[in-house]
Amino acid sequence: MRKYAKTKDIVEFGLNKIPEEQTITMNLRDFMYIFRSLEEYMRFFHQPLHYQTLEDVQEFLGTVRSNDGFRVLSTAVYQKLYKVELPEEIEKMIDEDVFDHPLFPKYYRVKRRKSIDKTKLYIDRLVNELEVPLINSLIFPNGDLLVFEHTILGEREKHILNVLCKSTIESYFEYNAFDSVSSCDATISTENEDFVVYAGEGSWGGEGIIYVISKKDNQLVWFFFSDRSNPFKSVEIKDDEIVAISTYEECWKIPIHSPEKMKIEKVEENKSANDE
Repeated sequence: MRKYAKTKDIVEFGLNKIPEEQTITMNLRDFMYIFRSLEEYMRFFHQPLHYQTLEDVQEFLGTVRSNDGFRVLSTAVYQKLYKVELPEEIEKMIDEDVFDHPLFPKYYRVKRRKSIDKTKLYIDRLVNELEVPLINSLIFPNGDLLVFEHTILGEREKHILNVLCKSTIESYFEYNAFDSVSSCDATISTENEDFVVYAGEGSWGGEGIIYVISKKDNQLVWFFFSDRSNPFKSVEIKDDEIVAISTYEECWKIPIHSPEKMKIEKVEENKSANDE
């Protein structure tokens, strides 16, 4: 019995349930972006001389922050494809996992080597690819993970943020699939003498991210993910405190050196406090 599915089988699984004559419409510029992205991937991978080493592949892919293969693919999928309007019945089939193959691809196989540093693997993925576990949390470079409970009262009139527990990013992936992540996009940034702060959005629309990089060693200080914040549209540093405004017009204040003490205010309340 097969343990893993072939790529072709995964891609084609369930497609026979869609009538051959059924069509959709989409923006022509978005279509051309996707077309050119796939063309570029084919141009690279069709010639084995292009990727004789792992470093060759890594250089081609780059990171989500560079203008290379991974960023292009991420944009094609999460910004171009995901906004295409599909027939209601197809959306329902997607929600019901009709097109999900029951077997995982072979690259999901865990490579059991004593030398592998799983925490470093996960943190590198977090920083370089901006793929963050789907859990409201603060993640630190040593792998520590503070899980947050975010209670919203009324029509977002009051927010209560509590740290529920301390875990690790390695523990998260012991109990969740490797793709149980949100692919994020850092759309804005700010900096002072010591830190660079990035903020942005996740892949499902209602998520937000904020993370801090130390200028001293170019290493992660912490990474925050929320599925209840909405994307962040502005960010600045004021006296070692990050002040970020979400598209909900809510002001998130996060102390750089003790981010677990973050708080949320309405933008109007924040302006009134500053005026005083």
